[in-house]
Amino acid sequence: MRYWNKFCASQVSKVGRCGLAFALLMSSFGCSRLKDSSEIKAAGNRVGEFKGIFATNRIIVTRLFKAGELKFDLTRYLGGDASLIELLGVYSNIGPLNDFRNGTPNSLNMLLWNMALSGLSKDIAESCGTQQIVIEKFIRIDYNPHFADRLGALCKEPVIDFKNEESLLNFWWAVQGFDAPREEYVAWRDFFMSPQSPYAKASSKEVINAMLKTMFLNPYFLLEH
Repeated sequence: MRYWNKFCASQVSKVGRCGLAFALLMSSFGCSRLKDSSEIKAAGNRVGEFKGIFATNRIIVTRLFKAGELKFDLTRYLGGDASLIELLGVYSNIGPLNDFRNGTPNSLNMLLWNMALSGLSKDIAESCGTQQIVIEKFIRIDYNPHFADRLGALCKEPVIDFKNEESLLNFWWAVQGFDAPREEYVAWRDFFMSPQSPYAKASSKEVINAMLKTMFLNPYFLLEH
């Protein structure tokens, strides 16, 4: 396990050479330092499985948007197709047969998660300078003040103005909470602050988009642990 953890950490440092999408998939499939997948959580799904589309949607709403906002639906980024939703971790029925299905990561459901969370990341990045996200050009949802402040601190040009420990740590906490261990934050921070990062000279919106995708697709955000 210790060797595998070192390998996973090395993948983070190679993002610039291998490409962001590849690094995200690598981290999502195998680089989580999670417990044995045989352990069952109180909610019914196992450690190492997805938290599920509805639980993840609820986490996003709680951390990013104003209390009482019910319009956000992550499945909009998948066209609202019910057959696709079922592949992202859902409960199958009611009563004693209400078991958790499709919680194990594979190439298909990771592609779907990447589509949905990439779309969300892009819309948030495009909202820089405002207090709300706009989805599909007509759905407007207000951010909560906590997240809006931390996002606003990053919506500056040139990017060097916001690349500091305080702004990055505050943004990480606003999205990840305390789900991930500190070393996950350190690897994320070091990548985006590195002069060798492919985002070293990118616009603030490009950087925020990439920051959000790497947080949303982090195993500690998506999987039970």
